[in-house]
Amino acid sequence: MWYSLTQAARGEAQDAGASPVDVSALNEMLAPAYPGQRVVAAELLGGGFANTVFKVSLSNMDAPVVVRVYVRDPSAAYREASILELVKERVPVPEVLYVSPEAREPHTYIIMRWVGGVPLDQLLAEGASSDARRAVRATGSVLARLQRFRFARSGFFGSTL
Repeated sequence: MWYSLTQAARGEAQDAGASPVDVSALNEMLAPAYPGQRVVAAELLGGGFANTVFKVSLSNMDAPVVVRVYVRDPSAAYREASILELVKERVPVPEVLYVSPEAREPHTYIIMRWVGGVPLDQLLAEGASSDARRAVRATGSVLARLQRFRFARSGFFGSTL
């Protein structure tokens, strides 16, 4: 569902209380990275379990961006941005355009370049078997390249790598 600014003004931009962010909050969050730009449309993307993700179109920009808001664990934003930076030369990942400052209130977030396509679960459920086979092979190839990464010790990542 796309939310317009007129809907946001009427308070309809939030997803029935499930999302802590509305279009006015998106405008505030995007201001440091895109001064003078305004949100013209925001789509709440489904599928996340711990964070809230929006596809956002800005004034005077041709391509949308993705805003990933870290609701449960704000430090996860820095880990995820660090991991994406680490693996970007070996596997396809969205480009990180901006990471909010650590003390950013009320939400920590990252802004990434929008990458169009069909989600794998949707392709597997609806796609032709040849498309599904290609996608599964490509996924296996990416996982194999990720497996080649080595770290000094096992365990969880800190706020940065």
